[in-house]
Amino acid sequence: MKPYPVITIGRQYGSGGKAIAQALSQRLGIPYYDSALVNRAAEKSGFPPDLFKNADHAASNSLLFSLAMNSAPVQLERPLGEQVFLIQSNILKEVAQEGPCILLGRCANYVLREREDLFSLFLRAPVRWRIQHATQFYGIDEKTAASEVSRQDKRRTNYYSYFTGERWGNAEHYHMVLDTSALGVDRTVALLAAVAEELANERAEA
Repeated sequence: MKPYPVITIGRQYGSGGKAIAQALSQRLGIPYYDSALVNRAAEKSGFPPDLFKNADHAASNSLLFSLAMNSAPVQLERPLGEQVFLIQSNILKEVAQEGPCILLGRCANYVLREREDLFSLFLRAPVRWRIQHATQFYGIDEKTAASEVSRQDKRRTNYYSYFTGERWGNAEHYHMVLDTSALGVDRTVALLAAVAEELANERAEA
């Protein structure tokens, strides 16, 4: 396998992040972690999978507590939300250590910020484009899509700020910020694949 970077993708809801991550994974031949990451974290910690599946959507301990109550050991000296974040962060570090991969959300750019082989990006797009993309990709109506765009962006903003102390989507915290409406999903994947190839070649020659 080429020495591709560890790629982290932050994204606004409806910007095509999941589709892009999956397609880029296939194109480069490197793993994309989503449900596998959730299952791995749940297996290692004893917490239910839903706790990690929903983790990057909420900083509120009340939601996390309701999911985990009576289903896993809880350390009372540390808030449950922080326990979940730390477990998840350790899993992110583990899979990154295993080799090139693609990680979606979960503050991965922050958690792995010390890695020299990290390539972090953030995907954004105008609200109207994201609503249209969400209706097509998730099979929901336009009204629901508009509601989800607003709701999910707020939740991700709060979560990222809560655990990192930084502003979600701030260009200073990413190597690249792309407007997916300008390129579309396929051309965004092609662009990112070309960048990954260049970075891999540089590492191979170093």
